[in-house]
Amino acid sequence: MPTRSHLRSTITLLLTLLLSTLTGLQETYARIDDDWWDHQWPYRILLQVNEAGTITNELNFSQEFAKLGISNALLDLRSLRLIPTTAGIPGDPIPFEETFSQIISDADELILSTSYDEMGWGILEESTDFEINSTPKTQGEGSLHAHIEITDTTQHDFGFYYNLVGSPFFDLSDYDVLLYDIYPSISEDLINTKPELVYFEFEGVKNCRDEFINGPELMMNNWNKIDFPLRPYGICAGPDLSRINKIKFFFKKDNFNYSDAAIMDFWMDYLRLYDQEANGQITWNAEENVDAYYLYFDVLRYQYILPLVFR
Repeated sequence: MPTRSHLRSTITLLLTLLLSTLTGLQETYARIDDDWWDHQWPYRILLQVNEAGTITNELNFSQEFAKLGISNALLDLRSLRLIPTTAGIPGDPIPFEETFSQIISDADELILSTSYDEMGWGILEESTDFEINSTPKTQGEGSLHAHIEITDTTQHDFGFYYNLVGSPFFDLSDYDVLLYDIYPSISEDLINTKPELVYFEFEGVKNCRDEFINGPELMMNNWNKIDFPLRPYGICAGPDLSRINKIKFFFKKDNFNYSDAAIMDFWMDYLRLYDQEANGQITWNAEENVDAYYLYFDVLRYQYILPLVFR
């Protein structure tokens, strides 16, 4: 028969295991004596390092989330931080490369003399024009600038799009999130008249009642880093993304009330997709004096896409 001391030890062990489960990845993937780098980052993974030099670790975040009991979570790719730890003390984030995301369009890869249609971008009607602009920029050397002048001759739907036909991204079924950076600047009369301006559409999406939805909330005169979940698509839980023709950013003239020609400017860059089901790679340069490397990350907190509100 077990003694009282043995029962107390057993109960203590069970409570410890339960607490470890409830506290999540910190206990599962962390060395017990290592300090936490930043508690705003709720998860971390201990990466494998055998020697100094160039190191590559392969990860499947869907599998990692399944271990944590959050199988429906989506990785916040922008949150990834690689942290070296020495004697249990974390250092500053270090550079790394990842293969989870795939670039669709990056202004730094475009040639200034190239026309916008050769870049893959297009306009819905003549009120919009494109150029490569060196300012403002979110990273690298430049961004794609869409300049829109709304006049009496502007058609009902106007704006711009990226053409996926004939590209490797015609079928988006395997991707989880669309990422892009966007900087809006819009005349005050338009903002005060109607704040819900931008519509978003995957042209060719199936199994959804509405093909276009309201875009996510943006801040004026600032770079907005958008992480757009592909499932759900608006209020559509299971879209068929196997034949997407265009990614469209457009506006409806009926939403505006203006007396003179109105001006809208959008700078865009770093349009990309990622697939967290795939076995992606993290590559960095490991140093001899570092005991361990942790990959810190968070998951996306998203709701169904709400109307766009400038503030």
